[in-house]
Amino acid sequence: MSHETGQSHNAFTQHAQIVVKTWLDPELKTRLLTSPATVLREHGIAVPATAEVRVVEDTDRVVYVHLPSQPAIETCTLEQLAQVVGGGYGKKVKIDFSEL
Repeated sequence: MSHETGQSHNAFTQHAQIVVKTWLDPELKTRLLTSPATVLREHGIAVPATAEVRVVEDTDRVVYVHLPSQPAIETCTLEQLAQVVGGGYGKKVKIDFSEL
């Protein structure tokens, strides 16, 4: 996924749309849980053929946190990473990289 704000925002929007659709359509939810790559592709999200996709569902007792793989430093500047960490989309967040 690109770290450009527009493309990241688009992926976030697509993800949110799929989540809402699964809340409204139990059959889609079942398919997403059993064949996630297929469902994501059907909704316009690129999934590499070699990628294994897993979908987990939070419960009232278990909350999952997604930790993306770290991009190559050559791919993003520290400022761009700070924008991603801070939620991007116009929010200004100061990250102190001296502590990393």
